[in-house]
Amino acid sequence: MTIAEIRDRYPCEWVLIADPESDDESNTLRGKILAHSPEREEIDKALIAFKHIESISIEYTGPIPSDYVVIS
Repeated sequence: MTIAEIRDRYPCEWVLIADPESDDESNTLRGKILAHSPEREEIDKALIAFKHIESISIEYTGPIPSDYVVIS
């Protein structure tokens, strides 16, 4: 699923993506959805179930909340 499809399907949600394909600037382009939720804590809990997967990305599909810091 592309990142555009993910944003359309799960607006304003946290999304856990397996084996993400990224561009040269580490922006996620596509991947397989493992979990999604409006609550970040739910995604953090889901990480435990998928700890065997080597490459995972967590994306937020809405505006970045004011109490979060983005590191790129």
